[in-house]
This record gives sequence, structure tokens and C-alpha cells, in this order.
Amino acid sequence: MKFARKVAFFSGGVVLGTVLVVWMFGERTDIQCTYFPNDRVLYDLRLKTWVWPDGSVPTDTAWTWAVRNRSKVDWDATTVATRTESKADSANVYVLRLEYQGRPTEVVVEGRKHRAMVLRWK
Repeated sequence: MKFARKVAFFSGGVVLGTVLVVWMFGERTDIQCTYFPNDRVLYDLRLKTWVWPDGSVPTDTAWTWAVRNRSKVDWDATTVATRTESKADSANVYVLRLEYQGRPTEVVVEGRKHRAMVLRWK
């Protein structure tokens, strides 16, 4: 088989495979491509309802969006339960750090099963 014919068959298979994958998964919005720990924690917290202390929800919605989407998890200050501890309904406490408009921001969030409780923010 000549080289040009091999390239043609290979290209046809790649195109057919691409069309098949787009057809199967093209309309789904729940598929996530990043599996880094920071992104997984932020994605999990975004899915939950956030409960702010004393009902004091910040009025700056751009800030709350930035905290939920662009924060970095401080793993040295974070308390995460292991698999055996998570069966006892223990919560994970995450320290989220963000520099927003030149000001450093720290938000401490307790991740429960269906909600994320903000313990402290400054």
C-alpha cells in the first residue's frame, strides 16, 4: 500500500472518529475537562448553594463570581476528610485565596453535602 493511500485511510478514520465523538458528546454541558485538585474543588463548590454568615451576602456579584471561579485553594490551610472520616459526615474546610482588584481576599468555606457554608471572609 502506498504512503498516500495510508494517509488517506488514516485521515478518513480521524474525521469519522471526530464526527462520532462530537455527535455523542457535543451538546453536553456537564462534561468537565480539568481534573486538577484546585479545579475539582471549585467546581464542586460552584454546584452547591452558598450560605453566608448572618445572611450578609456581598453585594459585589463580580467579586462572588471571582471567588467561585478564579480562587486558588490553599492546601496547607485546608482540612480535608479522608474516605473513612467522610462516612461520619465530616465536612471539608477549604481556604480560598484570591487577589481581586489589587486586594488580597481570603474566604474560608465549609463544604457540606448540599451546601457550602462561608465561615469567614475578608
